[in-house]
Order: sequence, then structure tokens, then C-alpha cells
Amino acid sequence: MIDLHVESSLSGQGAFPEALMGRAVRAGATVIALADRTTIDGIDGARRALPAELTLIPAVTVPCAVMVADQERTLELRGYLINVEDRPLLDLLADARRHREQRAQKMVSYLGAEYPVLTWHRVAQLAPGGVPGRPHIARALVQTGLVTSLREAYSPQWLGNGGRYFEPKRQPPADQVLAVIRAAGGVPILARPRRRHHVQLTVSQLATLQAAGLAGLEVDHPSNPRPAREALRRIAAHLDLIVTGGSGSRGQLTSNAIPIGAGTTSRAMYERLLTAASGTQPNAPRR
Repeated sequence: MIDLHVESSLSGQGAFPEALMGRAVRAGATVIALADRTTIDGIDGARRALPAELTLIPAVTVPCAVMVADQERTLELRGYLINVEDRPLLDLLADARRHREQRAQKMVSYLGAEYPVLTWHRVAQLAPGGVPGRPHIARALVQTGLVTSLREAYSPQWLGNGGRYFEPKRQPPADQVLAVIRAAGGVPILARPRRRHHVQLTVSQLATLQAAGLAGLEVDHPSNPRPAREALRRIAAHLDLIVTGGSGSRGQLTSNAIPIGAGTTSRAMYERLLTAASGTQPNAPRR
């Protein structure tokens, strides 16, 4: 089983990278891609803990911006088999983490001015090992009793877009991220292109991203509604894009957690991914 999207505690919550590797094997995975959000710091630990039965694909998830109907919208790109020592890539990731933290600090300062119980310390505790962001602020709002649910936390009265305590994102443009991933020898894949409440790019818009370096679409993922996956597969075939799948699992053991293997990649598409990469090789099982 090939799962090309798991994330660890370094994305803000979840299992440590080392523990995640063991859980991947127990779930039946033979290939796993660790694609934490804006950081590759977990890859070394995952390599050291790699079981003999598992192949590790070094990867990273990078949020970025694209203009759609004169509005800036957020996409996520995954870079697979990147050179983890590539300086422009490391600089891009460091800038993304810094901007994410600065944005979160501003929103906490807006809230703290009216609700002193909402502190940066409380928010940061919800992101051990990761960079605090709006999801952690939302959870802190629930924990402090200022709102009754995450749904309310994301409403316009609180953290919703344009809301009272909202701070806009600062993200690199998609074509810049595509160029950096390619220059690092990586294979850029558009993550979760049909997830609900996010921008839904047309075939023409996807073709524009392909011309800028996009190599594939993440199709078989729990965030993509099942009816949309066949349409995505047809688009990928039309544009000759790689089709990947991954679970988005954080390796958590709770009953409602997404399991490793909830989304998978075919062997044929995995081989295409390997052929397209030049940044690094998979960390294969020890013989």
C-alpha cells in the first residue's frame, strides 16, 4: 500500500515522525510520504526510525496563492523527493513559517485585547513542535469557552474571512513555489484539488499551472468527495498528469482519526513520480 500524504506532530498535531513510521507499517503501508506543512525537519527522524519493511518518500506541503476571478485564493502544493538541503527551498519554507506565526500572533493580539484569557502561550501549547496558526486559535477559543464550537470560531464574528479578528494570509504565488520545488529536483503535485469550501480550479487553470511546472493531481484523498475523484482522473488523463493518493493521516490513535491508507497511490503512478524526480532517492528498506 502506497500512501503519499501523511503528516506528523511538526504540522501542529499528530504522532512524532519516528512513531509515525512504525504505525505506517502496522497499517500495511509499504511506501509512505512524510509531507509536513512548510517543514522538512521530521524527515531525518523518520529516516532513523524507518522499519525494514517501509520505503520513505521525503516530501513537504507548501500553501501558496493563485489569482482566480481577481481574488487571491489558497492552494497547497506537495513537493515529492525534493533535495532537503536545497537553500532556496529551505528559505521559502522558513519564510512561510515566519509569516504563519506572525499572522497568528496578530490575531491573538486582537483577541487578547478584549479577552485576556486568550493568550499566545495557550495557543502555542496546542501546536507542540509546529507553528501555531488559525486552527490552533480556533481550538483555544473553544477551550476557553469564548465560543461553543469550531464552527462558531470560524464565523465572521470571530476568525472567519473578513471577520472581526481575522488577519489576511501572506503566501508566495503558486508559480514561485512550483519553480522552487522543480529547482530542488522535486515533483510538485496539487493537493486535494476538490476539497470542500476551497477553490475549484478549471481544466484551463490547471493547464496554466502545468505550464508553470505542475506534475500531477492528488486525487484519491479523503478530502476530495468521491464523486469528484473520477472527474479529476479524467482531467489528469487529458493533461497527462500524475495521479496520486494519500490519507492525510497524522498517525493518531483516536477512534475518529483518519487512518493511514485511507487514500492510496497506484504502483504505476508511483513509478511515474520516481521517474520525474531528481532531487533525492526514496529511503528504501534496509536489506
